[in-house]
Amino acid sequence: HARNGTARMDVATWGYAGGSSLAGLLSPAHIRQQIDVRTVRLDHYLAAHNLRPRVIKIDVEGSEPQVFSGFDNYKPPIIFFEFTFKQLKALNNIPLEFLNRLVSKGYQLFMIEDDKLIQTKPKTMAKLAAQTNHDYNLLAKL
Repeated sequence: HARNGTARMDVATWGYAGGSSLAGLLSPAHIRQQIDVRTVRLDHYLAAHNLRPRVIKIDVEGSEPQVFSGFDNYKPPIIFFEFTFKQLKALNNIPLEFLNRLVSKGYQLFMIEDDKLIQTKPKTMAKLAAQTNHDYNLLAKL
């Protein structure tokens, strides 16, 4: 579960932050250095700064369930995220369970395809992603 504290980040050798990982996804050959970083639950940060964003974009390569557990006390109306079936499984997350959790919190799921929103169900999305081994951009909407 998400928590306030510190975490060890593997900083990638290729020089841009997007490739770095808190989840241990990098092979040792691709780690330039490891640093300790401060972690803050999103709901704690939002409350401390009196913020209530209407839209949140998350791109964390399979660690979405951990990020979502960091805002149990706030439900943004719209969340954009990448559904990376392979990465979710690699991090011992269960893709269908993750999507079902979103739906149980009142979200409807939409696949973003060619500038269109296509409503989908957790089971359908998880099955499609498993069969195609493809990443999908999703929108969760209250």
